[in-house]
This record gives sequence, structure tokens and C-alpha cells, in this order.
Amino acid sequence: MKKRRFITSIGGVRDDSFIPYERQRGIPVIVYSVVIALAAWGAFTLFTVSDEPATASAGTRAGANPGATAGSEGSGRAVLAPGRELFEDNCATCHQEDGIGIRGAVPPLAGSPFVTGNADAPVGIVLMGLSGPVTVDGRSFDGRMPTFRNALNDEQIARIVSFIRQAWGNDAGAVSPERVAELRQRLADRSAPLKGEADIADTLGQPVGQARQKAGSGDSKPIGH
Repeated sequence: MKKRRFITSIGGVRDDSFIPYERQRGIPVIVYSVVIALAAWGAFTLFTVSDEPATASAGTRAGANPGATAGSEGSGRAVLAPGRELFEDNCATCHQEDGIGIRGAVPPLAGSPFVTGNADAPVGIVLMGLSGPVTVDGRSFDGRMPTFRNALNDEQIARIVSFIRQAWGNDAGAVSPERVAELRQRLADRSAPLKGEADIADTLGQPVGQARQKAGSGDSKPIGH
């Protein structure tokens, strides 16, 4: 059995009734200040974060209706968006995202009569590919372009061609999937790529360099309809 330890006073006199204790002290004011500050910060953060989804949703709704803020220009960008994505996925590696191409090998698309002239020209080139020289803006380009006839369907090709005919300052008409399907059928028996601008003119029925028509050379039907 453990012996009870007794506390003695400074004078050495034992006090059997003494029980050790710690004097109760008040909580420092600085602790109250820290707790209140943390609570206020937490409440502010909670209300700020909870308000962000509503703001984002409002922005999304505004973006979903470009005409509400940007008018017809915003609507035009929305129409071209699918074509832009297809172009970036399939064509931008060679033609570049800004349509300037590669000197001596890949012709530019901006301001090119092969793009803005007879719409059968860009459609046929995308379908069949190209192997042979073409001249754009007085410069010769003699690269090779693969065929996309088996990789892309009529609507996808229509979107790409419509995009390049209306991007980078080009102002030519859109192309419908029906027009792509018609040209695909007409070229069904041909397997070789188009061999330069002379072959483009012979195969597609109109010299591209002389066909600098704008909207009239495209289709009036909206893409995908």
C-alpha cells in the first residue's frame, strides 16, 4: 500500500488537510480575438465560394447565347466552331492554325483562290488529296496532301471547308454536306490524288484561278441541314 505524501509549508510544518490545486485563470483576450477572427474568415470564405457557381452559371448561360452580348459576330463564331475544331485536329499541323502554311511545301489557305473560288476545289482536294505543284500569290508549293475521303464523313468535310472559306479574312460561301456527297460520288472511281492545279481544273470542271467568286460559289443551306 502506497504511503500518502504530505505537503509541508515553507516553515516545515506538515498540513494533513492540504489538497494541491491550480488557481483558475481567465482565458487571455488574444485567444478570444483569434477565435473570432477565424470564425469571421470561415464565414466569409463560405459565402464567397457558394456564390461562385451562380456567377459561373450566369456566365455559361450568356456564353451559350452569343447573340445576347456579341450579336451576329458571336453567332458566326458559334457556327464556325465545329469546323475550327475539325480543322485543328486534321489540318493545322501542315496548314498551321493561322492558315499560313509552310513555305515551298504547304500553300496558305488565307486568300487562296483554291479556297475562296469554286467550292468544288477545296472539297475535292480534301476528298482526294493533292500531289503536284500549285501556285498561290505568285509562289509555288509542291507538297503532298493525304486524302480524307475515308477518314471524314460528308458533314465533317463540309464543316472544315466552310470554316476555311470564312476564316482568316476569307469571305466565301458555306458548303453543305449534300454538295460534298455529290462530289464524293462523282469522284468515286478515282483513287489517285489530284496532281496539281491543272488536274484540279480538269477534274473539277473550272479553272480555280479564274473562279474568285465569293458567297455565290458556296451553298445557301446551313451546315448540317
